[in-house]
Amino acid sequence: MTKISAAKGGPLLVAVVFAALAFRLFRLTSQYAVNIFFWDQWDFNDAALFEHRSLWQIFRFQHGPHRQGLGGILAALVDPWFRWDSRTEAFLATALVAIAALGMLYLKYRLFGAISWTDAAIPMIAFTPAAWEALWTTVNFAHGTLPVLLIVLYCIVWTWRNERTKYALITLLNFVTLYTGFGLFIGLLTPVLLFARYRENRKSYILTCLVVSIACLASFFVG
Repeated sequence: MTKISAAKGGPLLVAVVFAALAFRLFRLTSQYAVNIFFWDQWDFNDAALFEHRSLWQIFRFQHGPHRQGLGGILAALVDPWFRWDSRTEAFLATALVAIAALGMLYLKYRLFGAISWTDAAIPMIAFTPAAWEALWTTVNFAHGTLPVLLIVLYCIVWTWRNERTKYALITLLNFVTLYTGFGLFIGLLTPVLLFARYRENRKSYILTCLVVSIACLASFFVG
């Protein structure tokens, strides 16, 4: 009976902590987010709003040391519906954090087969108000929120059993993460991981993915 209660109590505690902290973060977003651009938003929204570039140009648009990637694409597709209201962006960024936190819990379950009470640390880390600048002031999907989600998805895909689908998705996620904010460091890691797997399995599709991942990394430095 005790073991059954403990098995149910852990996930219940994590769910309660998750819900409470997610509610707090959305409440803080509602309280502090404003509906006008601030600081760097006038710069990194150039490609998507002011210069009317193509989706590929928006994807490759560089702001500081990184590119906008999927962050720029998401802004270009979603924000016009809300008249580029940065308050809406703040809520969407917070929602991306919540999805990433769910992905983290799922990844923990995939790796260890259970959710325990100590996994309450995951929503505690994911929903920290310390990320206020990325969520409420200079909201940039590419700078923090989307790379976190993409990296979590990247890790989840590594746990899949279907080899061909897994490596194809790893290569795709590597490409979009490499181009999205500081997810660029994934581009350095993926070729190393794929090379290690190719040495183990010697399969042509892994070699193909390895070559593509190196080409993606090289393409990042063009221009």
